[in-house]
Amino acid sequence: MKEWVNERMKKKKKKKIVYCKKDIIFFKTLIHIFINPQRQVLYL
Repeated sequence: MKEWVNERMKKKKKKKIVYCKKDIIFFKTLIHIFINPQRQVLYL
C-alpha cells in the first residue's frame, strides 16, 4: 500500500515541475513584453 502511494506522489510531483517550467517561460515572455514594448509583435 505504501509503495503504491509513493508512486502516485512521484507522478504528481513530476507533473507539478512540468507546469512550473511552463509558468516560468510564460512569465519570462511577459517580462520581455514589458521591458521591450517595441518587440511585442514577436510574442503575440
